[in-house]
Amino acid sequence: KQISAAAAAVGIQADVYRTPSSGGHPVASKMHPSDIVLPDSLLPYFPYAVECKFHKEVNLSHLWSPKKGLIWQWLEQVIKSAGSASSRRPLLVFRANRSECLCIVPASLSVKNGIPFLRVQFLDLEWFVLRFDTLLEICFAKKIKSKP
Repeated sequence: KQISAAAAAVGIQADVYRTPSSGGHPVASKMHPSDIVLPDSLLPYFPYAVECKFHKEVNLSHLWSPKKGLIWQWLEQVIKSAGSASSRRPLLVFRANRSECLCIVPASLSVKNGIPFLRVQFLDLEWFVLRFDTLLEICFAKKIKSKP
């Protein structure tokens, strides 16, 4: 819903929905190797294979002890699913009870000064951890800048 709303705010009407069987559907998983089905019209602004997770508690301290804890297991899963779609980068979106929706994205994202994020290392790559709504603002800002 957040992706659709962010796209609509900049004039892109797009149907975004969960992959059938939560990414496990045999046909849908080949065409859309993630938890979210994105139309091609969104890929220039939001080029991600999205893995969505919800857990009662998410321990962010695991970010400083690689390969331990749920977050790293989830990140390995999204890296694997994004690998089957070369045009999409891995994106982990997660939330715990009574918390903000956060995401982990490859550090190739251009983040402006003043935007809060964490930089972490995983599998010899740098990743940014930030609020999901902030990522959507960054992604769809490209569309806003290109408007006449």
